[in-house]
Amino acid sequence: MKKIIALLLAVMMVLAMAACAAKTTDTPAPAETDNKTDAVQETATEAAADGKTELNIGVLVWKYSDTYGSSVRVAMDKYAKEIGAEKGLTINLEMQDGNDDQATQNNQADVMFAAGKDHIIINLCDTSAGQYLVDLAKQYNVPISFYNKEPVDSTIVTGLPVIGPEGDDVRQIARQFEQFRHLSAKNSCGSAVIRSSFLRKIELLYNRAAARRKEQYSLLEMPLGRRASLYIATHSTAELTAASVAEAVSSDADETALNHALLIATGLNFSQYVNRVRLILAMSYFLYDSLPFDYVSSISGFHMSITFFRRFKALTGMTPQGYLNDMLSDGKDGRVYRGMILSETLISAISYLYENMSEPIDAEKIAHDLYTSENILRVQLKTRLNSSYKQILSMFRVRYAEALLTTTELPTVDIAMETGFGSDRTMGRVFYALNKMSPGEFRKQRGQGRKQHG
Repeated sequence: MKKIIALLLAVMMVLAMAACAAKTTDTPAPAETDNKTDAVQETATEAAADGKTELNIGVLVWKYSDTYGSSVRVAMDKYAKEIGAEKGLTINLEMQDGNDDQATQNNQADVMFAAGKDHIIINLCDTSAGQYLVDLAKQYNVPISFYNKEPVDSTIVTGLPVIGPEGDDVRQIARQFEQFRHLSAKNSCGSAVIRSSFLRKIELLYNRAAARRKEQYSLLEMPLGRRASLYIATHSTAELTAASVAEAVSSDADETALNHALLIATGLNFSQYVNRVRLILAMSYFLYDSLPFDYVSSISGFHMSITFFRRFKALTGMTPQGYLNDMLSDGKDGRVYRGMILSETLISAISYLYENMSEPIDAEKIAHDLYTSENILRVQLKTRLNSSYKQILSMFRVRYAEALLTTTELPTVDIAMETGFGSDRTMGRVFYALNKMSPGEFRKQRGQGRKQHG
């Protein structure tokens, strides 16, 4: 098979030289036709000796109406028939007109690769978009050849647009992660809640960095593909069409130009990129507890669940449930524990405890005010934080008491009432259990520390 392909490509190279010579006033290069003819004859003989009887070859032409493209098409068809008859081979050529549109050519390539061609010969519409076809060839394990236009190197962005922090922000984030790591090594009451505050600080630092970087960018000065990718990433849950995005990001670009620009910037056409962004968003929702897949698909921008399931499997090779099972782990059999990190019930319960710590609180009241059950609340706190509402509430109250003991001269009984303990005796018992010292000892120690630093 490779010998026949080489023969056809040799024909195209001869035509390419002839076409280039016709467009210039330079003297044509010394004739190599005889050498190529000898090689073609030898190649054809070897191919027949290999016992090949049929070859299915796809040809993607950049534009039929172009004189060169038309000449190659006619020559390839002619020589394929002649060589096939001479060597007893059936060479089936399927040619497609890209009409100078890379998005159209990519779609044609999708069909050809899926059809199981023995070889695909490509005359690129856009030399900077060849990576997509190279990746397809690797995926299907089908040899390809480029003629007349070789693909040029270009940076292909396959993920979402990312704005990263710099300078002092990086150092601050590193410090936050280091503190988070130290806290993670401790098994203290409420440590999971404290760690969440560090994650929030890290999030704020990233947001601050992104806001500063955003001020430096002028959307209109960016290439069309970059503008389109950013717009899609920030509007992925809306009803998007190529026409609507083109209108939003450019005053003169149409759907064809948008597809072309996206291919260069991301390696994906409009439809592929939109689906990729929506699927990445959907995966982030998997970390929320108890969200049905139908709901995840709807809030990620998919209007039909069946489309979400089909696109998800095409991207990941597994169903959403299979992906979720693979992503999470109970920590057994040597695997790293990776459970749900976000639960609406859990977040609501922790916020409720913090905001109402000074009031009398019991499980029945929490469940009633949060429209849940005591059992669900108990299970969520135990499985996610290995704690109970009483332990978390006590930790909040003790931390509040520590602040009042350090910054005020209030009597301990008043602090006990303010923090929700109800009595200084109860506060003293819970305080000692957490800090291994009484409230009075704590106040004295902090007071001495202030004097030393005063």
